[in-house]
Amino acid sequence: MKLENHALLKHYTTFGVEAYADRVLEIEQENELYDFFSSAYAQQPYMLIGEGSNLLFVNDYHGTLVKMQTKGIVQKENDGKNVIVAVKAGEVWDDFVRYALQKSWYGLENLALIPGKVGSSPVQNIGAYGREAKDFIYKVHAYETASGRVRTFTNAECEFAYRNSIFKNKLKGQYVILEVEFLLSLVPDVNIQYEDVKKRLGNACHITPKQVYDAVVQIRREKLPDPQITGNAGSFFKNPVVSLSQYRQLKQQYDLKMYPVSEEVCKLSAAELITVCGWRGKRTGNVGVHPNQALVLVNYGGAKGAEVYHLAKQIQADVNNRFGVMLDMEVNVI
Repeated sequence: MKLENHALLKHYTTFGVEAYADRVLEIEQENELYDFFSSAYAQQPYMLIGEGSNLLFVNDYHGTLVKMQTKGIVQKENDGKNVIVAVKAGEVWDDFVRYALQKSWYGLENLALIPGKVGSSPVQNIGAYGREAKDFIYKVHAYETASGRVRTFTNAECEFAYRNSIFKNKLKGQYVILEVEFLLSLVPDVNIQYEDVKKRLGNACHITPKQVYDAVVQIRREKLPDPQITGNAGSFFKNPVVSLSQYRQLKQQYDLKMYPVSEEVCKLSAAELITVCGWRGKRTGNVGVHPNQALVLVNYGGAKGAEVYHLAKQIQADVNNRFGVMLDMEVNVI
């Protein structure tokens, strides 16, 4: 267990904004988490964090940030076709994806280089390039803060949806993810349906999971800034879901892409809407919109969280005024 008082949050979040927390507690063993919830600190404001890759602190945080650093990857079952792997919450997501690939556990290749910890993957239902965490999560083991009991959630009980889960809504703040079990394939099953991945690999023969992983890494590095150099939290907004009738009305004025979700609704590209509104590459003071990816808001150095938030609200207003579509923030604003 490590404790830092008056902690500068630019060291604990990928946005790197100038803000402080009263204290940051790093949990390296699960029993340390149980001790925390038995202490006086748990009676004060607290919040669980992983890599801080999906957080924007607008103000200082007066309480304890609990950072999960538990480690461990264990194979539990293997039937010759599939394998169940249990992963502790504090494992870095991309480290696990690369480890799985090395062990010939397939499926996660499209989710390469997503920042964050494994414990965050079921909360946010992370996804990219045609895959989502829910496609592979088998069970989630979580600590109920009120009772002190550990509960196991099946995939169905997690109520996964687009960038959403029961842990983000109905049970928000009530559980701490301890471990996630993944059901992965022992047989290569590549997915190159996403346009960018298909363009990168479409002409290749006998595409391997390693090629998919490498392609996704290359695409992400070309499009997205390195948070260690330029502060950011990846995609700041979710892709909006609208009715097909609304899309048809917009299509009369704008040549917009759409991605079918059901017979009645479809998904629009938030990046495209932001770009049409003229925000891509625009900078205001210490913050701006990345020139290669309009979904990414960036801290060019020395920005306050309030500056980033103000920019996000301006973008929301512009998109809503032009298209009648309100973009939801994917980043958690504190």
